[in-house]
Amino acid sequence: MNYFSEYNQLRKKFNQQEDWIELSEQGIGIRNFSFESLHQYFLPGRKESASLLSDDISLLPDSSISENRFFRYSVFVENAQEKYKEAIILLHGLNEREWSKYLPWASYLTRHTKKPVILFPISFHMNRSPVLWNNRYLMQQISNARKRLFRKNEENSFMNAALSDRINSNPKRFFVSGLESYYNIIDLSKTIIDGEHPLFEKNTRINFFSYSIGAFLTELIMMSNPRNYFKNSKAFLFCGGATFDKMNGTSKFILDKQAGKTLHRFFVRRFHRELKKDQQLQAIVTKTKAGCFFQSMLRMRRMRNFREERLQELSGQIKAVALLKDRVIPSAAVLRTLKGKRNTIPISVEVLDYPYKYTHETPFPVRENKTQEQVDKAFDDTFAIAASFLA
Repeated sequence: MNYFSEYNQLRKKFNQQEDWIELSEQGIGIRNFSFESLHQYFLPGRKESASLLSDDISLLPDSSISENRFFRYSVFVENAQEKYKEAIILLHGLNEREWSKYLPWASYLTRHTKKPVILFPISFHMNRSPVLWNNRYLMQQISNARKRLFRKNEENSFMNAALSDRINSNPKRFFVSGLESYYNIIDLSKTIIDGEHPLFEKNTRINFFSYSIGAFLTELIMMSNPRNYFKNSKAFLFCGGATFDKMNGTSKFILDKQAGKTLHRFFVRRFHRELKKDQQLQAIVTKTKAGCFFQSMLRMRRMRNFREERLQELSGQIKAVALLKDRVIPSAAVLRTLKGKRNTIPISVEVLDYPYKYTHETPFPVRENKTQEQVDKAFDDTFAIAASFLA
């Protein structure tokens, strides 16, 4: 089955409300589980939630958005009656609202590594975001309002309106929602490692396949190694791995230009001044391992020795594939981050260039045309690298 056909088949069958989905043609299935986030306490409150969005969506404090607190996650698995000794957590990119793109990815990794693949949503993304954020009519209204408010606001679209508006009104959301995701993954890992998950044996090893901003989150998890859960973990980074200052999220699919500038200004140019104004943020960033490594990943030239010493220690546990024409997270930035200033960190980084038109957001275009065979081969070649590393 080619990539195009499998994408369409899996998209039709995928339903997170069902407990079990049989994928007979792939010889695997999907089990869905419920999850509750217990880390709402540092999310923005009502005073920090004002924005252009209509009151019924945005003025509800982030900590009160029930979709983000109670949600389902999916596990691709060969045999739901077995217990496994290893797991792969698949983390997605920024401003994504549905899992369709990742279904063939999870299917391939499950079939070729023989390990369950967990599709885990980052805070306020995928099925953790309010349904109204997917309402095209409402989001177009927000997009139009942003066009009127900000002159020359490039890459403004209904697709990035919700995230752009939320980041513009409170850029700290990028950090605290990432922090919530970080602790959610620790909680999930605890359940698995303690032998309390029905699919996994006690002391299961947890690995990662992480794309885009998911790779950034994975780096922080691997570097800080909370509770020593990830001391033997492997992480495969796809289209990600660079320091934050080298990323460019301005895209009609991610952030509009104004939101991108706001985010860059807050975390790259003014972060230490912002810390002085926010005691909660300062405490998290300066007094926790995760916070220290987060600081080290904000700017290429800042805390370089601290960052590179840790990456050196992790060099056998991380592998990356970057794309030559990626404009969001450039391959040169991935190489500079993971290989180090002097190119001495032995992390394996491969730079690929597919023979068709692709983007960071769409590395494997789903369309029935003359490039379909090329897309199939690019997908198979890329995921063969990932599966070999994670097997």
